[in-house]
Amino acid sequence: MLLAWGYLSQLLPPPSHAVNALVSASISLTLIALIVWAMLPLTRAGRRLPLVTPFAFAAAIVLVRVDLVAAANICKIVGAAALGLWLSTEILRLSWVVLVALVGTAVDTLSVAFGPTKEILEEGPQLVGYFTVAFPWLGNSLHEVYSAIGVSDVVFFAMYVGCASGFSLRPRASAVAMMVAVLATFGVALWWRVLPALPSLSLAFLAVNIDYLRDDAAWNRPNREEVLRQNRLDARQRDASALAVDPAIADSAPPDEAFVSDDRPVGRVEPDEQTAPLGEG
Repeated sequence: MLLAWGYLSQLLPPPSHAVNALVSASISLTLIALIVWAMLPLTRAGRRLPLVTPFAFAAAIVLVRVDLVAAANICKIVGAAALGLWLSTEILRLSWVVLVALVGTAVDTLSVAFGPTKEILEEGPQLVGYFTVAFPWLGNSLHEVYSAIGVSDVVFFAMYVGCASGFSLRPRASAVAMMVAVLATFGVALWWRVLPALPSLSLAFLAVNIDYLRDDAAWNRPNREEVLRQNRLDARQRDASALAVDPAIADSAPPDEAFVSDDRPVGRVEPDEQTAPLGEG
């Protein structure tokens, strides 16, 4: 759908400048959120999930170079979402999410005002195109005019959605609140200046889940993905222990059957043959 929107939006009649920008951002943000939500079950892949990111970003670079911006958007979103969702599984305590939100907001604000993001924006569309997801405007091609959100913002959006799901917070409400917050940021930027989207993303996520964050017990709540991962590890350890030879089992084994260490019968032994118990000379 995002690909179709990228190409078909230019065929629709354009409204006024401000309305066009907000409608474009609303539709694009909704489609981005749907992609992230569809990828949410992939958190079960654990540390294999970020393997998607380098391939997706490499494809995006190639597509940008050949001016297939709408297709490149898909690759950027998938790569960023895979990275963000994986990060959400590595955050083991709810208190860590708050710390990441505060630090990320501060870093992004400084970067836009004084750091590398400011320099990238000043380099112009050629360089910006590699680090942003473009929002097409009605009645215009992506080569004429567009709004954009940083790839890093998509990473954080996916991470917050993954954390909201993993810590049993409010994933749907968090996603909607973050979209509204970014849309409001776009609205302010139309009449003022370029603003970082991450602070509004972070504040929206924290605001929607503030009652959980006020609960002292919730601060040490484990991530559901970490609990599942630990349960799988415990199950494998139990299986390995069950396959090990237990001397009590070996001593009580029937006289006509011998066993190896993984409890599989290796052959029948005739009753009249004398055999020593396993492990004895």
